[in-house]
Amino acid sequence: MNKQQLKELSRRIEEAKKQEQQEKRLDLSGLSLNNEALLRAMSEIEKISGMTELDLGGNNLNKLPSNIFTLINLKRLKLDRNKFTDLPEEFELLDNLEKLDVSHNRLLYLPDKIGRSSNLKDLNVSNNELLFLPDLSGFRKLERLDLSNNRYLMKLPEEIGNLSKLTKLNVIGTGIEDIPEDLKLLNNLERAEVGLNKLFDEPEEIDNPSNLKALNFSNNEQQLKELSRRIEEAKKQEQQEKRLDLSGLSLNNEALLRAMSEIEKISGMTELDLGGNNLNKLPSNIFTLINLKRLKLDRNKFTDLPEEFELLDNLEKLDVSHNRLLYLPDKIGRSSNLKDLNVSNNELLFLPDLSGFRKLERLDLSTNNLKKLPEDIGNLSNLTKLNVNGNLIKNLPEGFELLKNLKALDFRKNRLSDEAFNTIKDITEKIKQVHQKSDYTLRTLYPNDKELEEIRLKIENPDLGSTSITIGDKKVEIFSKNVVEEFLSEIPLGTRSDISLYYLPAKDQLMKMINDDSNLIDVRDLTLNKVAQSLADGNIKDYLTSVDAERRKLYPLSELPIESAQSQAESQGIGSAPLTSQKVLRRESTEDKDSQMADAQLQIKAQGTVSSLSASPVSPSETGVSVNDRLRQMTIVQLPAQPQADSQVAVSTSSVSTSQDEQKVHIRNNSSSQENSPKILKR
Repeated sequence: MNKQQLKELSRRIEEAKKQEQQEKRLDLSGLSLNNEALLRAMSEIEKISGMTELDLGGNNLNKLPSNIFTLINLKRLKLDRNKFTDLPEEFELLDNLEKLDVSHNRLLYLPDKIGRSSNLKDLNVSNNELLFLPDLSGFRKLERLDLSNNRYLMKLPEEIGNLSKLTKLNVIGTGIEDIPEDLKLLNNLERAEVGLNKLFDEPEEIDNPSNLKALNFSNNEQQLKELSRRIEEAKKQEQQEKRLDLSGLSLNNEALLRAMSEIEKISGMTELDLGGNNLNKLPSNIFTLINLKRLKLDRNKFTDLPEEFELLDNLEKLDVSHNRLLYLPDKIGRSSNLKDLNVSNNELLFLPDLSGFRKLERLDLSTNNLKKLPEDIGNLSNLTKLNVNGNLIKNLPEGFELLKNLKALDFRKNRLSDEAFNTIKDITEKIKQVHQKSDYTLRTLYPNDKELEEIRLKIENPDLGSTSITIGDKKVEIFSKNVVEEFLSEIPLGTRSDISLYYLPAKDQLMKMINDDSNLIDVRDLTLNKVAQSLADGNIKDYLTSVDAERRKLYPLSELPIESAQSQAESQGIGSAPLTSQKVLRRESTEDKDSQMADAQLQIKAQGTVSSLSASPVSPSETGVSVNDRLRQMTIVQLPAQPQADSQVAVSTSSVSTSQDEQKVHIRNNSSSQENSPKILKR
């Protein structure tokens, strides 16, 4: 266990000690505890006086410490979702035990003395590998017995008829062929789940109990009828992409195999849900369903998967979570169109080559036994979400830093080294900061809510695709929307001087990167590539400065006398356009303080527009109407909340609001201005 897990373990124990109620509860579930960690913690656990409930579910235990049986006040004990293959005989010492859950383990048998737990009311041993049951006659108070999904369990003990208090019995998913005659003695039995075995006829033995309210013969006549109904409904679906839902039917291999001949007749089926059944093998003809895009096999009994997955060439989403997989087939990595893979809650020890998953965006590896990630995980350039919570990972592979599209990352409950922990912390912090900073920048650039929403939609446009950059000696693909978001997060707009430097070139580049004009696709892709490479090299400020310099070469101020621009605009019938109203932002140069005036002001072209108010270059052929339009759009420029005191703002004869309470600059129409040419205020 790492430091975080040990800290959480101690915290939970201390919280349990402080509980004021008479019957205390200690929850140690989901901590990935191993035998040694639990043994060390027992000295503190034993100090919790009056503890009646202990939850050790979802850990990595395969043995219980002997002193756990000194907790004689225990009434409820949960050991589910661990690695137990057997249980100790000492359970009889827990004389007050009323509820025991050992489901989802690897138990082959139960200890003989467990039947002496005379106060036990609820026993759950489902989802194990039980071969037989011990003498149950000692369970005089047992009310609920769940034996489901023990496929090797072939029969119930004859003395089951002695469980006179039994109200619920579940033996679905077992290999039981015969029902003991004594079952009819269970006069309190209210619900019996009997099926998914070789019982195809309703047994007479459980026909008699007068209190029986619910009887489920799954995988028999009723279940097969439901199976047929769902298949027929799928055939009748009118949409082009059909969906077949066979989840939760307790289907076994044989039942699915028999149904395949009808399933294959569903033309255009793109989604098949087989989750929540009792399958441990797939019929070979399931791989003839070549149109499948989504396949769910979760909550079954698979220990391995066939190699034929590569035949499902259109598969985009595969869910095999909550099974018993120890490994994945080698050829699964050839599913080149797969975008979403969920293999969580299995027993995976290692992963195959993943380099073929070129389009994979979401990968869930949580709650397995992985000790490391494959070196080629860096090739998953499209990966946006990675979950490896609840594994045994200590170090990160070398190619991990190449995952430039990550937006969600979960490495909790692992055994990370300090170096790996700090790396993951830095990545998650950066993901969070990029989102927050990019949002702030967008709101600064586009204070108008309607315009802001339009820009957001353009950024999320999937047609933007991706761009490639070089990192070291490798080519890395980055989603264009992620390039845009990181670009926005890196634009420095914290002060007025920053705005004077970067505001206009930032808008220029943003609009180029998200334009959807078919005639400007090449410009868009080129800009995206340049910006992405500048971000990777860490010189985005220099890049924006060079963009600004190039922009100024296109529109030199000396060739655009403002008086001429205004007279031409008026001759176009625009009226008194606010051509003399300018906000001129001066940037000081450490080398030459008397450098070009164009380095710090908005420029106006006589033929068409205010180029500096536009995010993209303006053609000289544009008419004066666009001047008015663009000036209206830029009436208010929102400044950051915390301007620096030494920043200078040069203004024209327009009225400017610069109060301490409101940090906004207003550019207003002012036809009666006292001066016709702008003044430049210098330090």
